[in-house]
Amino acid sequence: HSRHRGARPASPLPRHGLARRGVAGGGAGGCHALCTADGEGSRANLVPGDLVFFSTDGAGASHVGIYIGAYPKLGYAQAFIDAPAPGQSVMVQNLNNVYWANHYYGAGAVRP
Repeated sequence: HSRHRGARPASPLPRHGLARRGVAGGGAGGCHALCTADGEGSRANLVPGDLVFFSTDGAGASHVGIYIGAYPKLGYAQAFIDAPAPGQSVMVQNLNNVYWANHYYGAGAVRP
């Protein structure tokens, strides 16, 4: 089990396909051309659907999740959908958790 607590959906989704599938599901052509970085890196201005990036493996962004806003079921004021590692299920994570707060790199938004 991951060291980060979260709620797991019923069906697993491959880690690297999570953000790509979320972007494609919204009708966008692909994140590589449509994501813009949040220059401020502020978590205060996030809106559901934004991509949140983390530096978990050295310098630069190495992990991405999809921001979903508050998740009252687990008491999270700010939450994101995460696929923690290959073979693990997608789960809801607390963006304000010490681990994620310390590794937060910035955010991006899909723009039409």
